[in-house]
Amino acid sequence: MKRFKVFFLYSNWKWTGPAEPALSFAESLSQKGVEVHFFSASPPKGDPPILRKKVEEASAKSGIIPRTELSLSKHIRYGKNWKDSRKLAQLVREERPHLIHTHLTNDHLIAALAKTGLPIVRSFFESQWPYLRTKFLLSRSTSHIFTIGSIYQEELTKKFGFPSEKITLLHTGVHHSRFSPERELPPMRERFGFSKEDIVVGMVARIQPHRRFEIFLQAFQNLAPQFPHLKALIVGRGTHIQEVAIDPVKKAGLSSRFVFSGFLEGDEYVGALKAMDILVFMVPGRDGSCRAVREAMAMGLPVLAGNQGILPELVNKANGGNIFEYRSESLENEMRKWILDKELRVRAGRKNREFALKNFSYSKESEKILEVYKECINHG
Repeated sequence: MKRFKVFFLYSNWKWTGPAEPALSFAESLSQKGVEVHFFSASPPKGDPPILRKKVEEASAKSGIIPRTELSLSKHIRYGKNWKDSRKLAQLVREERPHLIHTHLTNDHLIAALAKTGLPIVRSFFESQWPYLRTKFLLSRSTSHIFTIGSIYQEELTKKFGFPSEKITLLHTGVHHSRFSPERELPPMRERFGFSKEDIVVGMVARIQPHRRFEIFLQAFQNLAPQFPHLKALIVGRGTHIQEVAIDPVKKAGLSSRFVFSGFLEGDEYVGALKAMDILVFMVPGRDGSCRAVREAMAMGLPVLAGNQGILPELVNKANGGNIFEYRSESLENEMRKWILDKELRVRAGRKNREFALKNFSYSKESEKILEVYKECINHG
């Protein structure tokens, strides 16, 4: 097979949103023989280069090539964008890659401004896109799109007029050796103070006003008197967590029933998922692929999810949970059903685990990307 050289552009420096699928696909493609050069953003002065460190770690494992010559600002900076576009054009002339793979609006714009003549493909792993810039880029500077659900494919076609035959649907992956219910993990359930009798309803999210925590709290408050062993585990942080979540829980008199773990990573995070009996996921954040839902499914958890974005498609296909409307009584009714029926939870968790093992594979999905690369490179 011809060895392709691809420039991956990622205009952010944080390990957030679509950063993990972008880097994981780069690793998988590198392992399949693609020469992947991963360009990521410079952090603001004084901040740690989080993503660049992740790229360096991935380089040691998979052979991707970290690149730091471009600024790749998260937001449009006209002077920096112009310099980046000229530098990118120079690098293309000197190194002759076959294709540019973009991931965010600004790196897509920089690739377009460089006018290299190469095919430009774009991954849409986010849940929202600026209309005018996206319309401009898709109409002039995009050979193919990768996205993560039919709802986003439909939006890209109807809203932006992009041909549906040039859109490939992907499942973002989960590292199954890490997210496995059979793994020996830190005893987070005991560490959080939950008993064997407790039914732990979990939530993984950055706590912000738009994440609809008030609906979850109202549903929980209504159920609490009926189920004395009902507990909640909230994994995540947020600049508004005090006023959005902690203070309302205290006001409702439920502080003894809630555990706010803050941000967790590594095996502590996986152990926290294992400590849950049900995951409730309210709304997609910036990461349109809803990574926490996929990880919970891989851990064999049933999932109750709000009726927004990719969530209905993801949960209904696996048949390991249910969708609720954004009313507290809708979530309350779903939670009651799943709290009462342990066998239902076990069956649903098993279905989710099987679905995750079959579908959430970076290696399998990167084959689709590779086929698109071949088509774009061979046909221009």
